[in-house]
Amino acid sequence: MIWCKKAIDLKSGYHHVDIHPAFWRFLGFSLQGQDYQFLSLPFRLATAPFVFTQLIKQLSKRWRRRGIRLIPYVDDILFISATRAEALHNRSIIIADLAAAGFVVNFKKSQLAPAQSLKFLGLLLDTRTTTFSGS
Repeated sequence: MIWCKKAIDLKSGYHHVDIHPAFWRFLGFSLQGQDYQFLSLPFRLATAPFVFTQLIKQLSKRWRRRGIRLIPYVDDILFISATRAEALHNRSIIIADLAAAGFVVNFKKSQLAPAQSLKFLGLLLDTRTTTFSGS
């Protein structure tokens, strides 16, 4: 039996990526005569998804070297385990690594209990019947 988890949803993921001070002036705007600058990766920056994905990709490589099977998509991570115990163990590793890298897990949006049926990226995945279906 395959156990899955959408264990991790990162809370305001882009905001954990600091912008080098030399680039702050390029990421600013004015509102009612007041100037503002982004100090972290803004959501509307065209390259933001690429930059964020590259960071998550580095963590994913680390997890895959440890034998963890996963599918990261921007700030959502689906990981697949052969047993419930393995899913719990892998969850602990991933959460610890994310915290060490400065990311904050959105526990309200994360599914932390191993399951064989779960929603990921708007699709219902059922590993018992090996089916995907729309929500």
